[in-house]
Amino acid sequence: MVRLGNPASNIPIFNLGSVFAWKVVLSFYLWAFLSLKVPSRQFLGPKSPEGEVPRYAANGTQFYLVSLAAYFALGKDLLQS
Repeated sequence: MVRLGNPASNIPIFNLGSVFAWKVVLSFYLWAFLSLKVPSRQFLGPKSPEGEVPRYAANGTQFYLVSLAAYFALGKDLLQS
């Protein structure tokens, strides 16, 4: 919208970001995928009007502890360098 309203501006229309930004985004995607792989107890949610029954994983505490351990491990590694 800014570009269309002000053709003299130097704002690129298709800015795909930096390599660092993509590394951060992909690492978040990987971390979210790994959260699905943390062992947990499965339970079923309420039935929807369409008849679907969602499955939930009770892995919040386990994933939090894994995240905390990873944070401290990476932080310790960064402090040593």
